[in-house]
Amino acid sequence: LNIVKFRKEQDLVKARIKQMESLLKLKEELPVETLPSDVNRWSDDKNKQERFQQWITNLRKDIYLDQAVKVMNDMISQENMAKAKLAERYKKPF
Repeated sequence: LNIVKFRKEQDLVKARIKQMESLLKLKEELPVETLPSDVNRWSDDKNKQERFQQWITNLRKDIYLDQAVKVMNDMISQENMAKAKLAERYKKPF
């Protein structure tokens, strides 16, 4: 067993782990808010209220939710562009 070789491999593994962790973090949090009807939904049960708040906090950092929002925004903008082109095509000249 070569300890120097082992330590170099461990350093490489740690560097890759740091790289992966940085890729899994959002640069800025998503603007996720609780609906007004759900703010005090579990006010009688403190544990459920804390879990709900933790869930909301986790949603703000969710990279998959971020990507889903970006895809939906792209789809909406493409649909609007298609509608504008269609309306322009059938526009009556005056």
